[in-house]
Amino acid sequence: MTDIVSIIVPCYNAAVFIAETIATVQQQTYQYWELIIVDDCSTDTSREIIRTFLEKDERIRLVELDVNSGRPAVPRNIGCALAIGNYIAFLDADDLWHRQKLELQLDFMKRNNAAFSCTEFERFSTLDEIKELSNITYTEAHLKGQITHWRLIQKNIINNSSVMVEKKLMDMVDFIEDIRYKAIEDYHCWLLIHQFHIAKSPILKEKLVFYRLVDTSISRSKVFMLQKNAILYSEYTIGGRKLGLRKYLYMFTYICYSIVRKFIK
Repeated sequence: MTDIVSIIVPCYNAAVFIAETIATVQQQTYQYWELIIVDDCSTDTSREIIRTFLEKDERIRLVELDVNSGRPAVPRNIGCALAIGNYIAFLDADDLWHRQKLELQLDFMKRNNAAFSCTEFERFSTLDEIKELSNITYTEAHLKGQITHWRLIQKNIINNSSVMVEKKLMDMVDFIEDIRYKAIEDYHCWLLIHQFHIAKSPILKEKLVFYRLVDTSISRSKVFMLQKNAILYSEYTIGGRKLGLRKYLYMFTYICYSIVRKFIK
């Protein structure tokens, strides 16, 4: 049997980008997928744009929430619960994929018996910046390294739109819906998976995700993200015990990483 990949996309006022995001899924070389878009009560024309795709592609599903949750954790959990695929892939409503993303990542995971994986990604602001990159042809994805819980807790190096995970693994872990964890609910989820369910996961060296930089991107505010990470490190437990003084080490690591990245861009 061919494996189906369920792609989960939380959507809120993404009318400017959502058509491009849907198209990047439809253009995948691997075509055995379902796209579940969970709209969190958008007030723009997002739902109308999505419906134009529903009429032409039965693999696309639109879930319309009645009340705005104010955070992507809720739509992601709903999408995971509705997924019928053997694998789940996450995609943010403003990001794009290389056309062979699903094919290469799924092939790599099956060949290496991996339940969770992520890939490298490329930042962009306009489509012109990724035209040349999107024409690169790969024959096989390659391993860059392994992610362990110890490595991950020091810094979130997993891009959400690059994650592919077995459905049975997501059945055991939810995204935390506490509003205080908005913007780091994915980081919290990956930590739980690596602490309790898998010893390590591969990161592919190919840049199969195009991460869009927009002025409204939550993750672009370093101060905001520092505050969010402080909440996680203050409350996160390992073996039932809080991090204690180690949280200051991880905060320092986060600050150093942010400074270095600012100068190498």
